[in-house]
Amino acid sequence: YDLRVTGNTLLEGDMDIIGNSTIGEDLTVNGTTNLNNEFNVNNESVTNLSGRLNVSGETLLDNNAFISENLAIGETLNVQGETNLHNGLNVTQERPTYLSGTLTVDGISTFNDDFIIEGDVIMNNNLQVNGNAAINGELDVMDTTNLQSRSEEHTSELQSH
Repeated sequence: YDLRVTGNTLLEGDMDIIGNSTIGEDLTVNGTTNLNNEFNVNNESVTNLSGRLNVSGETLLDNNAFISENLAIGETLNVQGETNLHNGLNVTQERPTYLSGTLTVDGISTFNDDFIIEGDVIMNNNLQVNGNAAINGELDVMDTTNLQSRSEEHTSELQSH
């Protein structure tokens, strides 16, 4: 070493360091820190930030990201892989929600308003209607039909034509 200082040292004014610097213990900066090149945290060390992190420009995360509280996204969210939600999904804003591809729902589905289907509907099990049903077109029945009213029960065999 060309210069070795022991004890507390106060330097006033600007300081330029040309070459690499190694600090053996903590570094505290009481003012704004400007880095004009890359910032690397090595040795898989934990990096703690308190306060707000503002990033201008693209942000690339090469591994998992864990967010322990809310996440607000101001524009469009694009997800390239599968999305798993482990709690409820609420869609608000009174705007239409579009899903393309096949939708599979396990469990009971509740619709609190009108439900309009533009294409054909295929049901592979029973259908129960708890209220009136209006059919505005032909009704084709392929098997035994049981019609019940409050006064009597009617059973008929329908033949396909």
